[in-house]
Amino acid sequence: MGASIIQFWPLPLHNGGIGGQTTSEVLARFKSEVVGHGYERVIILCGTNDVLQNTPNLVTEISANLKSMGEIATEAGLEVVLSELPPAVWAGMDLSPTISAVNASIAQLAKEQGYLLVDYFSPMSGHPEFFPDGVHPSPTGYAVMEKALSAIVVQ
Repeated sequence: MGASIIQFWPLPLHNGGIGGQTTSEVLARFKSEVVGHGYERVIILCGTNDVLQNTPNLVTEISANLKSMGEIATEAGLEVVLSELPPAVWAGMDLSPTISAVNASIAQLAKEQGYLLVDYFSPMSGHPEFFPDGVHPSPTGYAVMEKALSAIVVQ
């Protein structure tokens, strides 16, 4: 569940990615797209658009929206997997410092709530070749993401 990084990823069995959406927009459609469809787990990867759009109170907003998504999923009996954001470069600007702050917040939320956590940032950092446009992974980048995810999620 997320935005364009999920939308373009060929891996998910059910792909709930919609390009350009912020965490608040993903939250608005979360329950209808996730609950009641027979899923056992939800993998949530969103927040990059919040960073790109310079959402006010960025870290707090992303954390609150992810927490709400996690609560909805938990109440529905789903296993929650939160995702740290991958690196991003936009308009020539390396967004790693902001993304690192967001990722620290996501990791803290996962720890507090007992959610699984996938780190996409570390294995992809320093590899601009994984991001042809600076944000969206290439097929090689998605392969790195799949490896990180499979290390956390057991089918």
